[in-house]
Amino acid sequence: MTNLYKYRSFGVNSLRELCQSEVHFSDPKKFNDPLDCSPTLINDVGLEDLEKLCHRMIEKNYDEDRANSEIQNYRYLSTEYGDYRTDPEVQKYYVRMISDEIKRQLDQMMKSRGVLSLSSLWNSPLMWSHYADEHKGICIEYDISRAVCENPKMVDYKGGRGIYISHIVDFVFKNSETSKKEIEHKYFYTKAGQWDYEEEWRYVSDYQGSQSVPFPLSGVYFGMRCEISVISSIVKLLGGVDSKAKFYKTYASENSFDLDRRELEIEELIACTPRSSARLAFGSIQNGIQA
Repeated sequence: MTNLYKYRSFGVNSLRELCQSEVHFSDPKKFNDPLDCSPTLINDVGLEDLEKLCHRMIEKNYDEDRANSEIQNYRYLSTEYGDYRTDPEVQKYYVRMISDEIKRQLDQMMKSRGVLSLSSLWNSPLMWSHYADEHKGICIEYDISRAVCENPKMVDYKGGRGIYISHIVDFVFKNSETSKKEIEHKYFYTKAGQWDYEEEWRYVSDYQGSQSVPFPLSGVYFGMRCEISVISSIVKLLGGVDSKAKFYKTYASENSFDLDRRELEIEELIACTPRSSARLAFGSIQNGIQA
């Protein structure tokens, strides 16, 4: 994979990021798909290990007193229905409460992470519609082959949502790198199959918000409905003497629903904008005719 693409509407945020060579790592809890970055847990460990895991995770995120208090509280709540140690149905209820708490603690561990979503496609009509202001926005091309960070990971559209609790046990107690990667894969890199048209690749950061871009911008694509003022502004911003970025205008293929592109001439765009005021240019002539 050499190039990846980011669809954007044109506005203050996208202009600032272009000016400052930044990209935005989003809070996954604000994604348009509530199932994205929201895995489920599959319990494959015994009750004792489940309790120990829950206690350790609360202790790690908060403190030991809170961990002891939470476990005691869940035990007390379960006694309303019987003894969780001897009654299988009550134990199921207790296990579910503990598992839900483990999920909350896992979310707490991951909550500061930010996600940068990119695509391997510049010519997806759906993504132009959804993420680039109905073709009025832009699509930014990045040269991933020159990145100064680890490679992005492709989103898995065929995997399930479930994380085995045994993987969390191995990660929390044994610091297992294999289990850590499996958890992160399920948490950040797995989506429903219906989204596969996006051909998404992701970078995950420890932090959210705008950060310095770790790979060079190599091109900008302008949507079919993108105004000339937007095109001219971005070309003048990025198309300096030392710039290696290329600029393209997208258009509809003549005999299909596909999108094509044509490269724009930077010098021509710079020369023709901004346009001179017609009123200022021809006002004196009009006044002479009226006189």
